[in-house]
Amino acid sequence: MKMAINSQHSSEAWFTTNHKAAHIVEEMTKIGVSTDALLSNTGLSKDSVFDEEGQISYSQSITLINNAVMLSQVDGLGLQIGACENTSSYGLMGYAMSCAPNMKEAAEVAIKYQKASPSLMNMSLVHAGDKSQLLLSSIQPLGKEVSFLVEEVFSAIKRSFYFLAGKNIPPQAVYFSYPEPSYSQLYKNIFNCPLFFNAPENKIIYRQQDLQTPTLQGNVVAQKVARSLCDQYIAKHRVEDNMVQRVRAVLLNSPGGFPNEDKVAQQIGVHPRNLRRQLKRSHTSFQKIFDGVREQLAIEYLRKSSLALDDIADLVGFSDSSNFRRAFKRWTGKVPSAYRSNLKLLKETA
Repeated sequence: MKMAINSQHSSEAWFTTNHKAAHIVEEMTKIGVSTDALLSNTGLSKDSVFDEEGQISYSQSITLINNAVMLSQVDGLGLQIGACENTSSYGLMGYAMSCAPNMKEAAEVAIKYQKASPSLMNMSLVHAGDKSQLLLSSIQPLGKEVSFLVEEVFSAIKRSFYFLAGKNIPPQAVYFSYPEPSYSQLYKNIFNCPLFFNAPENKIIYRQQDLQTPTLQGNVVAQKVARSLCDQYIAKHRVEDNMVQRVRAVLLNSPGGFPNEDKVAQQIGVHPRNLRRQLKRSHTSFQKIFDGVREQLAIEYLRKSSLALDDIADLVGFSDSSNFRRAFKRWTGKVPSAYRSNLKLLKETA
């Protein structure tokens, strides 16, 4: 009997630039963490992580982060990673931020162009009274990863504000949605302001007066160019997000009984030729998306179930388990049994 699991990354509608992943790899290398171990089970190679044009899926990013936390055994790893970032870590968005005339506009640029950055959290900005609040929310349901992501973003914001303004811009308070960790003294050292845990939301608060501070490199002409580049990036990838993710959504809603390309086109409401044309413009194809969906589902079954490999092969659309093994090795570099064994080893050494 077929059994389906509910993958927290099933929509996979969020792809980021690879700047954050490259930064994590670099920082982990400095403390002696093997790059091969760090990239284990991500489907990423060192070359793809450092490819300037590369993009990384949300689930790949989360797997990379979980590996980093397990392998490093560093308390507050997110704080450490974020404290080593600057605007160049954010790609095009960081360039646009550095060109803004003051800190308030730099923050607004970060919100508007977050899809042109390696962000793994949704950010919003609220101005109320004499305060400005930068709020974080999860793109997908998260478990233990949430503390790393919030630590990294908030410590990176504080550091980036310092580099943009050339001086410390102190937060007034920081709120965290999770319990106070055992290493909370690190939070106090970094933020040096009132901290609130088990809060309804994650947010960092600044005085609006402080955000009027000019940036060191504010330039009106450069800002126009930077915003134009961000607009182009977002427009280019929006087409991919729309059609590619619609195809993925149809496939992910049919585990074990995947429709073919014509049926997917019918469900989406486009002619198959039009579907192929749009996917080609996004530098992909139905077969590549189909393989990606099967890879994602196979990985989730291996991670979150004890199903036999033959049953997983059936669930991801392979009538022959040997074909599944070959395909999985092509996708990840490992056969399914070795992949599962490696997962167990990582958990045992955590």
